Amino acid sequence: MKLRNLFKVAAGIFLAALAPIAQAQVAPLKAFSTGNQIGTTLASAIISANGIGIPRVQYISATADNATNKLIIYAPATGVLVTGAAAISQAVIPCVGTSFSANDIFVARHVATDVYQRLIVSASTATNVTATANLTTALAAGDLIYKETITGLIPVGSATKEVLANSGSCWNGTWGSPTLIDLTGAAACTLGTVSGIYEKP
Repeated sequence: MKLRNLFKVAAGIFLAALAPIAQAQVAPLKAFSTGNQIGTTLASAIISANGIGIPRVQYISATADNATNKLIIYAPATGVLVTGAAAISQAVIPCVGTSFSANDIFVARHVATDVYQRLIVSASTATNVTATANLTTALAAGDLIYKETITGLIPVGSATKEVLANSGSCWNGTWGSPTLIDLTGAAACTLGTVSGIYEKP
């Protein structure tokens, strides 16, 4: 077979392999709104990283049952690449785990479907991170995990708290990374809505 024909065949195989991946990508978002997250001692919302610009939180509704309860807002570190498959029933995520320590909070991101999970580190090595709970969505090579650091607190107490910024923002996330928001509770807490827009600076 001539070199030119070999090149055409190789190019065709390459493009055919890319097609399902391209089709699986979720369209970028211009706004976000989480659903009703209900918990006992913790309720969490994760703002998608798949937005066109910086996520600007404009409205939060939270209900908790203790005077010390609060909203905790996190900032993500640079995403760490997942290097191999991790099944739904699996707690071990293949990746370079040297930047993680036991009890670190992190977010796992399934890039193709824009699905996220809040997890806690049980242990880490140079080749993996083990979570304290199993994955609820399978991860594949090319997905990402993000170590989270607390950057803000909003007291809620034993009440329903609404934070409204109208056309401004009460919190800005990081472009291209998921924003994690936790609500603590004593026996019951509900993070009703977290909504806002993505805005280019």
